[in-house]
Amino acid sequence: MANARTTASKPSRSSRTGGSRPATVDRAMAERLTAVIEAELATAGVPGAAVGVVRDGTVLLARGFGLRNVATGKPVTTRTLFPIASCTKAFTAALVGGLVDEGTLSWEAPARTYRPGLRLTDTAAAEQLTLADMLSHRSGLPRHDLIWYHNDELDREALIAGLAHLQPSLQLRQGWQYNNLMFVLAGHIAGSASGSSWEDALHQRVLSPLGMTSTLTGLSQRRPADHSLGYALRNGETRPIPLESVDACGPAGSLVSNLDDMLAWLAFNLDPASVTGNGLPTPATVGKLQRPAMLKPEPPVRWPEWTSRGYGFGWSIDDYRGTTVISHGGNLDGFSSIVSMVPAAGIGIVVLSNLDVNGARDAIPLAVVDELLGRQPPPWGERFAELYDLMVHQPNAAANRRISVAGGAPRPRPTADYVGSYHHPAYGALEVTRSGRRLDCTLHGYQLALEPVHLDAFELRDEVKDLRFPGRFEADFDGRVHAVSLLLEPTVEPVVFTRQPLDLPDSTASRLAGRYRLGPLDAVVAEGEGDTGLTLAIGPNPATPLELHQGTTFAVTGDANSWVNFDVTGRARARSVTVWPVGVFERVGD
Repeated sequence: MANARTTASKPSRSSRTGGSRPATVDRAMAERLTAVIEAELATAGVPGAAVGVVRDGTVLLARGFGLRNVATGKPVTTRTLFPIASCTKAFTAALVGGLVDEGTLSWEAPARTYRPGLRLTDTAAAEQLTLADMLSHRSGLPRHDLIWYHNDELDREALIAGLAHLQPSLQLRQGWQYNNLMFVLAGHIAGSASGSSWEDALHQRVLSPLGMTSTLTGLSQRRPADHSLGYALRNGETRPIPLESVDACGPAGSLVSNLDDMLAWLAFNLDPASVTGNGLPTPATVGKLQRPAMLKPEPPVRWPEWTSRGYGFGWSIDDYRGTTVISHGGNLDGFSSIVSMVPAAGIGIVVLSNLDVNGARDAIPLAVVDELLGRQPPPWGERFAELYDLMVHQPNAAANRRISVAGGAPRPRPTADYVGSYHHPAYGALEVTRSGRRLDCTLHGYQLALEPVHLDAFELRDEVKDLRFPGRFEADFDGRVHAVSLLLEPTVEPVVFTRQPLDLPDSTASRLAGRYRLGPLDAVVAEGEGDTGLTLAIGPNPATPLELHQGTTFAVTGDANSWVNFDVTGRARARSVTVWPVGVFERVGD
């Protein structure tokens, strides 16, 4: 791997890091740490990373490893920018903590104190939800991440408004469930309480006081030339993958930073008394952020050396071989990062890497801690490599088995029956299109293929990132497709997207409008109202808008059991209209 500068000295921001004793250059230690890190990066196949290690206020190692751009051979340096994804959460918690210290916000006041219009599907939770609940992942909501993922058109207000339509899987404070949306809400409240936005408040109250001048608050901001591309392993090959903006979800994961800046963040969290005022949380509040506020479930894969103690506010708290470790990781398309601390030993590690979900990110801090404490480390690189291989490949193996068991039966209807626009009040628009016999869909800009599984069951696939989501088209009693149910969040019921009416050309509307008769009943089809420009009135009943389904078949607004079909030949006027379940009405007059 390409080598960058190795240092073993005080941070360049020594006036802010609180370390008072002079730096001691320990080149032997730096060389041992370098060997440990390079071995873990090689095991995971990481193209490039920036890694920093501090102990008792002294930087033992701060350097780049490998390449930030494989095609051009550009190396990683301590100034190379990486998206840090969910490592952002601890910054948002610190922002909130500083406002609590000032009395502007309260940990335990209901969120509606600051956001009066807040709505959740669980009305009791909406009344009781607090900032402490949001920042410790105990809101009762599962992730629901596809609301914001690949959604460039969504703003933060719309994202928060969508909470009113998301199904919880637990009651408030019943259990720990990781949720990005709650950090969005907390960050939005903090920004509003500061009289600005989350971005501006974070710059003013956290980033600037720490001298983190290179850190960006969003992926859409222009980055300097020294930034890393993101990569993923696909079929044994390292490939660059596109980085999607997550700025709407900013307080949960949109920061972009480099190792130099992150070392200042690490130093503050290890010694919060080193910087005071300017909006930063007090040492007592930093201690609160780093203490468990909610129990976490044990992971499905357990190792004897590692035990979860809980989750604080933006930090995980765990026990590693009898030592408390405070950390938070971040994963985003093509990038994986972690900030890890052992406060009792004054140890801190930052890892910024440019490979999607890789074991080196997690193995390096543990191996470094063991090296610094003089312990023989377990084979973490091999363990995490095996774990992540299972995480990536086994779900797809199960999905392939599902398709095999279903038999890949032919679809019971033409592909044209599925084509259309579908909508969910929180997730937004789902557009289903076809190219020949193939179906594709777009979820608020997220391109997905539709692969048949069985009958009306499909699987939505992101072929680039190897993601899959089960789905099923829903039909009413006459066989018309009227909705799509997608298993986007496995702990709650499928998310239902309702089919939207099609636009009806004015020329077609004029050919369908008129008076029709069935025995003593008159039916009047008129232009000028409703989404399709047509309404239907039978006898003395009021006119009801019609929603175009397909061709000349319409749904009756507000009546799921009725439908309307016009008998039209060529461009002539309709001869009759069938109204289910009433009967067939023949046109009267011209």
